[in-house]
Amino acid sequence: MLLGMDIQSKLSEFIENDRRNSLEAHNHIKMYEEPLIGIASAEDELFTEFKKEGIVGPDFLTPYEWLETAKSVVVYFLPFTKEIIDSNRSAGLPSEEHFKQPLF
Repeated sequence: MLLGMDIQSKLSEFIENDRRNSLEAHNHIKMYEEPLIGIASAEDELFTEFKKEGIVGPDFLTPYEWLETAKSVVVYFLPFTKEIIDSNRSAGLPSEEHFKQPLF
């Protein structure tokens, strides 16, 4: 079983070393910075708060509604690099660098 630090390490290694984290057509600029990771217990009562109107709503599924044997919830976010952010500063449509981001 992977622990929090193992998950952080694996994602960080992927972001740092995997060729898919660069745009070949744009001088291989790196797309994503170090991932932000959160881990919560599937029993965290905050998940039931999400079901309230004005937060997410009744259609939100708690971890146990998704998977009865859930123990933990892992969430990660991949922030764009400064190069990608800067490429998208002009008005109009998103930059090609921003638009070409793969979905991981």
